[in-house]
Amino acid sequence: MSGRELTRQVAINTLHVQEVTTRISELRRLGLDIKSEWKRDFGGTRYKSYHVEMSK
Repeated sequence: MSGRELTRQVAINTLHVQEVTTRISELRRLGLDIKSEWKRDFGGTRYKSYHVEMSK
């Protein structure tokens, strides 16, 4: 993975984006190759992490 990771919590708290999945879908429709990965936090709760592969 390259680039920076974005999670729903980060998007809400730092970017003030409430509808994260809607924004991700819009960016994908515009042609961005956004990858996603399911992860688990320390308590076992699943969450999705998004990132864009950066060209070298």
